[in-house]
Amino acid sequence: MQIFNSWPDENLLVLQDNVKVALIKHLIKPFLSLEEAKAYWLENKPLVIFLEKQDTSESIARLDPLLQRKITMVLTYPEYTEEIAMGYTIKLAIYDDVGDGIYCLQNSLL
Repeated sequence: MQIFNSWPDENLLVLQDNVKVALIKHLIKPFLSLEEAKAYWLENKPLVIFLEKQDTSESIARLDPLLQRKITMVLTYPEYTEEIAMGYTIKLAIYDDVGDGIYCLQNSLL
């Protein structure tokens, strides 16, 4: 599991290059530029979580209870689910009235 509460650094993402590019493009999509997206992330601290094959309900249960609830929400009640690269889907959940959110990236072929 990879968890980012700031703009995801491409060098730290353990993903194939095409998936990294697709993820970054997806995260920029609601903004006019990369700089605007990064500024929003710096101020609002949305989460990006990459759930990997070895991540199970047991490993998620070992996380902080608030983070567990956020992950459960994005997996159960996403605002949307979209395939961003071959075999990879991303989900978004907004979990409060201020617009705080969590993105969850998963390998859909697992």
